[in-house]
Amino acid sequence: KTGEYWILKSICEDLSDSDVSVILERAGISSAAPGTIQQSLKSLSESKIFGDMMRNLLRSEHGRKHAERFAMGQIYRWEARNGSLPIAIYEMIHQAACNGVFSEEQDTICWELAERMIYAVSREGTIQLPQIGLLGVTFRRGEMGFLGWSGVALSLKNEVRWPFAYFLSHRLLNLNRVKDAENLMKSVVKNCEPDSKLGKLAKSDLELLTNNQGILIVQSKTANSKSLQIVKDGQVAQTVMIEKLVEVRIDAGLYQLKMESTDGQLSSESVEIKLCQRILVEVK
Repeated sequence: KTGEYWILKSICEDLSDSDVSVILERAGISSAAPGTIQQSLKSLSESKIFGDMMRNLLRSEHGRKHAERFAMGQIYRWEARNGSLPIAIYEMIHQAACNGVFSEEQDTICWELAERMIYAVSREGTIQLPQIGLLGVTFRRGEMGFLGWSGVALSLKNEVRWPFAYFLSHRLLNLNRVKDAENLMKSVVKNCEPDSKLGKLAKSDLELLTNNQGILIVQSKTANSKSLQIVKDGQVAQTVMIEKLVEVRIDAGLYQLKMESTDGQLSSESVEIKLCQRILVEVK
């Protein structure tokens, strides 16, 4: 009943740290023997990333679809368990690498990476236990040396290596390792086809890194056109017109968003634009 317990708790947004510990114990991860996949997961389970993944796993679009199929009896228990693995990888990458929201391209690439990694482990055997351990350390700590990325990168197929490197670059940004992140993103751009989804995305993100910028996404809940002032240090940095959705490339930093509502009231909201991240703000 572990799977059902997890699904219900996650959907109800009531999955506490103690609940996570119970699930890990029942899954045999807390007491895993050396040399097993569970042992490789154990080090990750001790990080905040893992708990956040467990809590948010079934709230993403991929997770909701999976939970719905399970609840409707459209998949068997073994398929529910195995099918949740790419969702878990997807959500761990999302939690560790993204302080904002994924773009459509990032979402697609992350999901394809998760599926490829599971296939490489379970079908091809091209990713094995030592590599799983190194990938875990790499992503959790941002380890770039022999005991991390340098020790595992060359053993990965390109279809796994460069998407993983792209999200690792974002993980390094979250760890305030800007120079390492920029160097790794340059490698992704250099080694990917310029017209591929990943090549275009990495080039765009490298421009954001180079220019010290992030992306502000403002979404309006109404169809009425509105004027939004983006204010920094008391000065208006930009003024944009919003109808439903607008994206603005802007220098990283703290801003005040000022907008006149439909009833004539002036609203103000603080927002932090983080380097190379997409920050979503919803306005009425």
